[in-house]
Amino acid sequence: MFLKKIKKLIKLFGYELINLKENKPHTTFEIIYHLLDKILKDKKTFTMIDVGAHETAVFSNEIEKNYLLKKKGNITSEFYLFEPNKNLLDKLKKTNKNKKIYNYGLGNIKEEKVFFIHEKNVRSSFLKVPQDYFEKRKQEGVPLYQISEDKVKIETLDNFCFNKNIEYIDFLKIDTQGYNSKVIEGAKDLIAKNKIGLIYTEVNISEKYEVSESFYDFEKILKNDYLLYGIDIGSRMTNVISRRQALISQLNIFYINKEFIKS
Repeated sequence: MFLKKIKKLIKLFGYELINLKENKPHTTFEIIYHLLDKILKDKKTFTMIDVGAHETAVFSNEIEKNYLLKKKGNITSEFYLFEPNKNLLDKLKKTNKNKKIYNYGLGNIKEEKVFFIHEKNVRSSFLKVPQDYFEKRKQEGVPLYQISEDKVKIETLDNFCFNKNIEYIDFLKIDTQGYNSKVIEGAKDLIAKNKIGLIYTEVNISEKYEVSESFYDFEKILKNDYLLYGIDIGSRMTNVISRRQALISQLNIFYINKEFIKS
């Protein structure tokens, strides 16, 4: 209504406003909900795998409360949360009593691996931090933090879903601090059989860990059946995310199964 009045006022002076189409919201969860609408349609069930749930499973809870309950109503849902950091397990269980929680990691092979638990928990990873990273941090005057080690079991997503009789994953979210592409490698069978609808994963391009990731690590597995739908740079006030900007640099990317965008 307000816009119409403005257009009339400007027209009195011999001008006209054009290209005033309103932009749709373009936030992380708005895009996720938009894509889930395509995937779920009239489905009555929803399955989510949250790899790297941390201590509160913010992602899973957001989708449950603000999408499934508000928009989808009585849809039946199953949430599988993975968090290898044993220090976060009690809080995670207290705040997610209706979800299935597993205190181990997912990767490309079944094994036991050292898990590096950082004092700042969100940085914990199966990847080691190289010594020169600490030297650079020290030069920048950034306080260092303690890192402890724990031996943790790793399973593949293919094996997990086979053992749990999970036939389809509507939404796979991955946030594993540089180990994200390994999780994708461990889901090759599910991906080849189009058993995953939407993937939202971190891509860690930083110098923080002994190995960094690239888009190729994901594209080589996903390119045939999945479309890179979008890139989420978070709330950073910058035009370019790069190693120059910060030693810790990551993006989050959306992949959707191509079967949902054919129409």
